[in-house]
Amino acid sequence: MGSDFFSGLGRVKSRIVEEEGYRLARLEERGISYLVEVIGRPGGQARCAAVWPTASGVIRRSRETRGDADTRLIFFREPAGETLLERIRRKPFTEDQAKQLALSLAAVIRGLHLRGMTLGYIGPESVHLASDGSVALLATGRGVPQGPFSAPEAVSSPSSDPRSDIYALGVLMFRAVAGDVSKEAQIDCWGSLSEPFRRLVARMTSPRVEDRQPNLAALVQELRESSPPPPVIGGGRPAGEASRSDPPPRAVRHGRGKGLLPIIFIALLAVATAALIIFGPEGGGESPSPDRGSIPGPAADSIPAVTPDTVRADTGSAFAAPSETVVWVSNCTGVSGRAGDFRSQAARDFANVYPSSGSGVRRSSVLLLRNTVPGLPPEEQRHWQSAAALASADTSLEIVPVDMTVMLGTDLSYPGLNSGIFVEPALPADTIRVDVVNQGLRYLLDGRGPAVWFAGVLDGKSVVLGGTEHLIEVVDVRDGDREPNEELGIPATAESTFFLYRMEVPVLADLERAIRSAFQALPQGVAGPPGDVPLPDIWVILGQPGVTP
Repeated sequence: MGSDFFSGLGRVKSRIVEEEGYRLARLEERGISYLVEVIGRPGGQARCAAVWPTASGVIRRSRETRGDADTRLIFFREPAGETLLERIRRKPFTEDQAKQLALSLAAVIRGLHLRGMTLGYIGPESVHLASDGSVALLATGRGVPQGPFSAPEAVSSPSSDPRSDIYALGVLMFRAVAGDVSKEAQIDCWGSLSEPFRRLVARMTSPRVEDRQPNLAALVQELRESSPPPPVIGGGRPAGEASRSDPPPRAVRHGRGKGLLPIIFIALLAVATAALIIFGPEGGGESPSPDRGSIPGPAADSIPAVTPDTVRADTGSAFAAPSETVVWVSNCTGVSGRAGDFRSQAARDFANVYPSSGSGVRRSSVLLLRNTVPGLPPEEQRHWQSAAALASADTSLEIVPVDMTVMLGTDLSYPGLNSGIFVEPALPADTIRVDVVNQGLRYLLDGRGPAVWFAGVLDGKSVVLGGTEHLIEVVDVRDGDREPNEELGIPATAESTFFLYRMEVPVLADLERAIRSAFQALPQGVAGPPGDVPLPDIWVILGQPGVTP
């Protein structure tokens, strides 16, 4: 990979990293700006690109190509902002800013952990800072290179232990504060750190996995308790917009030759005995976290033989109390008053329960549990305990997870479809669960009920969202209310089709856009859930056993 490699791809705007086997640059190709990775090994086999799941805070790849026999090119549409490497080149972080950086990244990494991915490496070139302070990770294909930002146990073989990412975060925090890659600057920085911050970093970067924080949940608690986060960490200037006082753009090497990790432990050698007392597994010194004794044992989310409570504590979605759970109840029993009975009996401990009378009569009862994190098992979703409590009070309820509800309005006036959006599945990586409600149409579409017809277009098909193929599973189909619902703000006849889903899950907004694009009658764009309709965390649809719907 010669130094002029990028020049053959397009107009080079800036070179961010140039290392043996890895390069990252900004370039413009046909009027579009990209971040481009070039990954390979001289005379050897190119590193395999990691398969990244769809998760919030991840910048997915636009495309991949081969440069030559030994190189792989990965293109990312250039987002507004700058990489962490560029930011700390201009100005190092304060300790509080570094902790806020780690908190923001921990939220992204926990989303990856929930989908079965452990990184083992978090380099400053792969962290992106937006001008509004938000943080994202490039879905890099670099893997786990041998270097300072890689957990030692993850270099030789892929690690499934979340504590490997705690290690990488610790080194990244120190690098953000140190700024400079020189040995002298890093040693000076280590000596000037506050004692609590130094203990925090030393524990995170312990070579013994079991001496680190047990999981990301414990790390987040420790970071939050240590200091209030500053409002913005990004630094505020979009990528490519240089200050007159900035040094000229240059490629920075931060690999094996100028390793950061050895610097930390050179500094630690001078206080090795004290460090062992403070951070050792049987040490009697001051704990880095005031509540250390209350944290579950080692790596709760990486050891198979853990209790369910320990696993759930590290999912990032502590169980919601009944007062925090929004419940809708639809009466499809054919017997008047059943929704009111459910509200006063099974749901008596819930503060936010809304009637949704339903229409027609169905055979089975179902409890639709809206996922907080798509793909996570129901037992680990935030509102699982509420769902389990309702199901135990009414044993006819079957708990079914759902991600998105589509409420059909009269704007779906004809069954015209645009092809090529929902297709037969090939290799879907994830499943999105949808329920469909007819809330407006009173006539057939292609000879079928509107909700049944709409569900038939989606169910079992796949759609590409954010570069990843998803399978669509329709979990329930029903008619809606046939009378105005003042509590929910839903009319008897909805004029516009609307969608109910958690806006903090970006892939669901992508799915709304895809649905609007596929069904010709629907207005284009993404409207999101109506702001005046309380999103149901749980939707109970009561049926009458033994009755044919």
